Amino acid sequence: MATDAQRRRPATSLLVVRYVLPAVIVIAGIVAAATDSGHAAAEGAGGIIGAGIAIWALNWFFRLGVRGDVDRAVEAAARDYYSVNGVWPDDEACADFAHDGRWPDRLTAGDAPAA
Repeated sequence: MATDAQRRRPATSLLVVRYVLPAVIVIAGIVAAATDSGHAAAEGAGGIIGAGIAIWALNWFFRLGVRGDVDRAVEAAARDYYSVNGVWPDDEACADFAHDGRWPDRLTAGDAPAA
């Protein structure tokens, strides 16, 4: 069974796609710009650098969107919890729900969350 640290750590291939691939592409563009001083080489290098930045930005926007989905799911679960129990879960309980997908035992046991 995976530990908490293993669940939180992204896979190596994911890190390669997120950070290493865009960095390698940008470095290749810089090398292309440095090796030739012509206008065509400068435009090509700019395109290569732009592609690397675009890959990084696409990964960042995707992570930003996924994080919003998690926030919405936690908010909906907190509203459901409030409807059933009459108290709003505290921020720590919401963070636990976002991480584990369930409310902490201190809330499910009927204890009111700390205000």
